Amino acid sequence: MKTPFSRNHQHEIKLQTILSEAARLFNYQGTRATTLGDIATRIGLTKTSLYYYARNKSELVYKCYLVSCDAGDEIMAEAAQGSTTGLECLLNFVKIFFARGDEIGQHRRPHVAMLTEIPTLAAEQRKEIEGRVDQHFDTLMGFFQQGIEDGSISECAPIPTTQAFLSLVNWSYVWYGRTPLEKRPAAIEELIELIKHGISARPYSLGAIEFPEMNRRLPDGFNREEQNDLKRVAFLRAGSMMFNQRGYMGTSLDEIASQLDVTKGAFYYHIKNKEDLLFQCFKRTLELENQMIDLASNAGENGAGKIELIMRYLFNIQNSDEGPLIRYRSLPSMNPDHRQDILQMTEGTSERIGTFIVEGINDGSIRGVDPSTVENVIAGAVDAMPGISRRMQFTDNSKVSAEYLQLFFNGIAR
Repeated sequence: MKTPFSRNHQHEIKLQTILSEAARLFNYQGTRATTLGDIATRIGLTKTSLYYYARNKSELVYKCYLVSCDAGDEIMAEAAQGSTTGLECLLNFVKIFFARGDEIGQHRRPHVAMLTEIPTLAAEQRKEIEGRVDQHFDTLMGFFQQGIEDGSISECAPIPTTQAFLSLVNWSYVWYGRTPLEKRPAAIEELIELIKHGISARPYSLGAIEFPEMNRRLPDGFNREEQNDLKRVAFLRAGSMMFNQRGYMGTSLDEIASQLDVTKGAFYYHIKNKEDLLFQCFKRTLELENQMIDLASNAGENGAGKIELIMRYLFNIQNSDEGPLIRYRSLPSMNPDHRQDILQMTEGTSERIGTFIVEGINDGSIRGVDPSTVENVIAGAVDAMPGISRRMQFTDNSKVSAEYLQLFFNGIAR
């Protein structure tokens, strides 16, 4: 029995308080913008006292991530306990995951950090956390395989489908906290129904697809404006890739310049600084998303068809020479003004997609679902698309995009 008079127990409680507040701040404003002083002030400690629990911010991030991994282990184990089918394991996972979120909001559990900046950790720490994240992925994929064998889950490609499932859960960090308490149970049930049955009103066929040709015109070597635009895009692609892989803190402008074989002076001719690079990466991502929405609007036969085309076109960009699109986990690292600008632009893009969802409900191609839930599902799916290439090698974007989107359109329940 743990006693409050035990020094070890007191130390554990204090460390838990520190890690909980650190995780909350890291999730809200990113590790870049969070200082040890911020954390110490929030819990009434001096910065010097905080060093007793963590030597520096990097060690604090690592300790927060260990807690997150432990929490993941606990949810996985509880989801499997008492479940008789693979489908039950997965749906229990969703219910427990959101129940934990509610308990955190009610101050009954400590905050846990989103694992968004793993690449910024020291090599051994990064290897350990990545290994534990892979274990979580393998456990979920095992639930899918169990469900296929026991007949509760339809035949599916395990890796793309598991990644699609995780995209729904992980994106909840963006929208669930904004959902009023009284509407949360219904939102979770809506999400579970979507996981089981998809958004399509009838069995949806995701066949082979021809992707739109991007600008393939030969560049004019004497057109300075055109040359500068090509260089700018190269910087933004390299920057997006680096931010996605290493987070804001782990991204180095020197490394990007070296990767592109340019001097830092040439880099600063096009980009002001790292903050500006991140902002421009988000703007380019939103520009590409709106381009694909325009194309899908003209090519899709109905609401569901337009949603399919948007998602598959964006999948192709994410996994081609035009990509990657930047992941939204870098958003908290931006300064408040830039972040607000990007959120406003994102809202405009979401509204455009929302019109296609409503169109699909009206034309009968999409089930009677809450459009805002589908908007969040699409946003999470697009954001998580690059994760597939980390787990499997592929060259056929048409085939793998169809496998990835099966869950969203048809669900997983047999």
